[in-house]
Amino acid sequence: RRGRGVWEGGGADGARAGVGWRGGVGGVGGGASGRTGAGLGEEGAGRAGLAGRRGTRPRRARLGGVGRSAVGRGSGMLSPVKITVREHVVLPLAPEAAYDFFITPEAYRLFTGWGPIPGIREVVWESGEPATLGAYGRVHNADGSTHREHVVCADRGEVYVLKIDQISSAFRHLVRGIEEEARFTPVGSGTKLTRTFVFDGRSPIYWPVLRAMSQMFRAAVRKNHAGFLTRLGG
Repeated sequence: RRGRGVWEGGGADGARAGVGWRGGVGGVGGGASGRTGAGLGEEGAGRAGLAGRRGTRPRRARLGGVGRSAVGRGSGMLSPVKITVREHVVLPLAPEAAYDFFITPEAYRLFTGWGPIPGIREVVWESGEPATLGAYGRVHNADGSTHREHVVCADRGEVYVLKIDQISSAFRHLVRGIEEEARFTPVGSGTKLTRTFVFDGRSPIYWPVLRAMSQMFRAAVRKNHAGFLTRLGG
């Protein structure tokens, strides 16, 4: 079965991030939506299957000292590992207004990156508009890398989901793709924006690198959320 690592946090910063880092891992921009918060939360890696010899009893192995992997039968490769990053921020807008702001070009550009995680320069919608179900957009990051975003859910004021693929940077060797979900929940006179990113890792052997990348990505998202609040005066 696939492994899963989860980090959760809440606070006043973070947004869409470029998936990729300079000289290596490519950028995740608006692609997959982000989050904010204070504190790291929990992390873990799950189980992954390894092929064993015929007649050999499955064995368990530790993954990077964090998660566990299960050795399975009939497989010739390590199975993928899922890593989830979740952050939230409370915006001083009603849910529908927060949703409308979140999908604007300006909101994309407010993702300025962190460390090796590149910021977003622009998003070009090649098919449809950001609020259109099934639309495709190309995100261009500050380091020159790009990735494609596919709108798979667009429920105004409720939830917005993107599938990210066609990553041009070296990060494509670590992950198959990314899913970003943004949920908008009324809180007092504002809206709680909860963003969840799920990275589809290619193999548990990349767990240490993916874990480090996730922590830097989290920092970029928190910085992005801080930018949201500065822009909106929250």
